[in-house]
Amino acid sequence: MAKYTLHNDEKIYDFVLIGISSNENQYVIINNINSKLNIDLFLHENLKLSQKNHEVFEFAIYNYSNQEMGLEYFLVPNKSNYKSTIQSKTVNDLFANTGQSFEETVLLINELPRTDYFLLLKGESAIHEQYNVFQLLKEIEVINQVHEIIPEKLSSRNNLIF
Repeated sequence: MAKYTLHNDEKIYDFVLIGISSNENQYVIINNINSKLNIDLFLHENLKLSQKNHEVFEFAIYNYSNQEMGLEYFLVPNKSNYKSTIQSKTVNDLFANTGQSFEETVLLINELPRTDYFLLLKGESAIHEQYNVFQLLKEIEVINQVHEIIPEKLSSRNNLIF
């Protein structure tokens, strides 16, 4: 009798991933993408990502679902929302009792520091619509660069599973 083994150590990524570089804030990007792709991205949830030092950072996830085409869009910034941190001083000086506040962010995908946003396409027609979406994004003036990303090649690819 034949013996069959299921190898499931590699995750299968069933989405198309497009990287977007822009100097604009997420609201300007969302507005332009909504207008160009004729969709309506809205704030879906915040993705919480825990770092090695147990700090939790949040990334806004914007979503739109097109039932007719069987296509779902997700826009996620690569940079986390700002987290305000108060650092107390332990040195004896004039300002020892006052905490110093600073804002801290982390990247969702560390190996892509120049990518500002990720557009994920999921669903039946994601692969078929990839080229059209890619070309329309290139036409948006506030977007500096659009590039395809292959999730399997990213070391921090598990951050993209949501």
